[in-house]
Amino acid sequence: MNGFRDRKLSTLAYFVVETLGSGGRGIRVKQRWRAVVPWILLAASMVFMAGAEAAPRSIALNVDGTHVPASAAAEAPYINTDGRNLVSLRHIRQALDGVQVSYDEKTKRAKLTSTTKKIEVPIGQKHLMVDGKKMVMDTVASARNGVTYLPARAIGEALGYKVQWYARTETVYFISAKANNYARYRLVQAKPLPVTVASGGFSATVSKFEIYPIDSAEARNMQKHYELSYFGTPYYLANVHLTLSNESDKSIGFDYQDFTPKFAFLINNDKRVALPATSVKKEYLQALNSPDLLMAWRLEAGKSLTTHAAFVLTQKNIESIDFMVEANSGKASALLAQLGK
Repeated sequence: MNGFRDRKLSTLAYFVVETLGSGGRGIRVKQRWRAVVPWILLAASMVFMAGAEAAPRSIALNVDGTHVPASAAAEAPYINTDGRNLVSLRHIRQALDGVQVSYDEKTKRAKLTSTTKKIEVPIGQKHLMVDGKKMVMDTVASARNGVTYLPARAIGEALGYKVQWYARTETVYFISAKANNYARYRLVQAKPLPVTVASGGFSATVSKFEIYPIDSAEARNMQKHYELSYFGTPYYLANVHLTLSNESDKSIGFDYQDFTPKFAFLINNDKRVALPATSVKKEYLQALNSPDLLMAWRLEAGKSLTTHAAFVLTQKNIESIDFMVEANSGKASALLAQLGK
């Protein structure tokens, strides 16, 4: 591309010098325009560069852990000038089972129908209609080179998918609305959530388990919101919803009285267990039994606590996830997910 542009500029320079310097006007005309030529070349260079930079960046689409390429390069998803991800109408039909699509040329509207939703998207407007209700979008649907493109996040969420963007691989993920996002890592659930593991009168129930790369927007938002702190080199943060219950006849917890962990996630049968990240926020450091972010906790007999925790995963490749409970001299575990075959 640069070589092509340089040849154009060289041709332009030759044309300017030869044209303006000819015609019998002599050396003075050439000298006068010699000072102007560099500015003309600079302006031309900026035009050519702007044309090269205006080309949209193609991205990838992944649905429930499966990469779905567009049937044609001209229909590949791309990032528009608003910095938003757009997916072509035909690519949506190709990628999402059970979704019917059409385009009304007269009204300039894209139409999508699933078993539960009816969606209409007007081209060039920042809204869509979902089952007759108007919903605002942060960018517009567009038509480019004869291809209709729709905002990925707005369409995915309207169809019931969880939509995630991972900048490092420039991939937009459509994940079926579940209590986990195992599919993103080619994992299949061994047991549907919620899963309860009990030992010695103490039980812990996992109702939600979502894994995010440490440099993803979701992980960064968790880090910022909770001001998380952790050791080592984490590859992922897991967003986990838990319910802890004490049905024993004695107090149990993880605090200044007892620093022994009562539950943890085991990744790939590794000896390194995944434990909750800690926060440097005063409100969490001083809290006991926080329902927002679990750090120190203690349950008296017959009590329970529903809370949230951020777990640190230090394994780069995830092949299996086990949940373990150890309390009152007893141990128990359950396999949550494993690598699909």
